[in-house]
Amino acid sequence: MYQFVSNATNPPSIIYIGKDKYENDQLIKHGYGENDVWFHVDRLSSAHLYLKLIPGFAWDNLPQELLIDCSQLVKANSIEGTPCCLTIGNKKNNVDILYTPWNNLKKTQGMEVGEVAFHKPNQVKRFHVEKKDNAILNRLQKTKTEYTIDYEQEKIAREKGLRALQKDQEKAKVTLFRAFINQLESGKHRDSKCKKGSRANNLIWRYFSTTKAAYFSGTRFFRNRHPPV
Repeated sequence: MYQFVSNATNPPSIIYIGKDKYENDQLIKHGYGENDVWFHVDRLSSAHLYLKLIPGFAWDNLPQELLIDCSQLVKANSIEGTPCCLTIGNKKNNVDILYTPWNNLKKTQGMEVGEVAFHKPNQVKRFHVEKKDNAILNRLQKTKTEYTIDYEQEKIAREKGLRALQKDQEKAKVTLFRAFINQLESGKHRDSKCKKGSRANNLIWRYFSTTKAAYFSGTRFFRNRHPPV
């Protein structure tokens, strides 16, 4: 697997590509939900490119600069019958790039290696690329690294990490909610309905804002522990 880093976002976004059609099949099989966005050149044999979504980003509302980076990179790997390599490709201008969440990819018996369809064709978006941009490709090429990964084991580890994170979040929610109920029932803030209501609203705000902070903190921790796949 080849990995690239796009600085079109802050923090930077991770992009990865299968080395060949056999690795593409592994990526199709062991991707992860809407966190992985799949890119492919329409009507051409091309690499399967995946974008790791940063928390807070939506696959169907990507920043323009990030969308351009992904599209330029997958276009650069769109020549018929070639492996993933930036030294070849870039043969065609005015191409459309298809992209959709990983969980919209459909693989059925009888399909060729690397071949894929969609569960919901209306959940596939298009982005037009007029021609290659060498400045973008050179910038991405400088970040290129290569990984050899056991995709099945990596997915198991990733799901285990997510379950642990969700368990910690639920514990934090319960602790905060119990504190909220205890303060409401304590009678310490009964001097006026207005003041009591204000206190309750403040506690509710603290509960949800802390839960949100725990989510994003945990996501960063999870991303640092597990290499992007």
